[in-house]
Amino acid sequence: MDYDKQPINVDEQVALLQNRGLVIEDIATAKLQLRNISYFRIASYLRYMEEDRQFHHYKLGSTFEQAIDLYLFDKELRQLIDFSSDQNDSDIFHGAWRILVYGCIIVQECRLL
Repeated sequence: MDYDKQPINVDEQVALLQNRGLVIEDIATAKLQLRNISYFRIASYLRYMEEDRQFHHYKLGSTFEQAIDLYLFDKELRQLIDFSSDQNDSDIFHGAWRILVYGCIIVQECRLL
């Protein structure tokens, strides 16, 4: 299979995201996260912030840190689900409550009554 795109380094990845309108508040941390997590894994969480899906331009105010928060939330939720198969109901409830509260803070769309 032939690929048209050449690989780009972390500095180029940061520049690409910024050129597409993504706000990166801490560039050094973002570079570290791109190295450790990978551009393509993070990019799947950035898709929700895209205003233009064809050119991957981001909605005004979208930040790299929001994508990382979504990634970490998803990772913790997946670990909780995997962990829950081996635990009692009390452990599952406390873990699920922590995830729910953390998720509401990240997404800022939850309304606890």
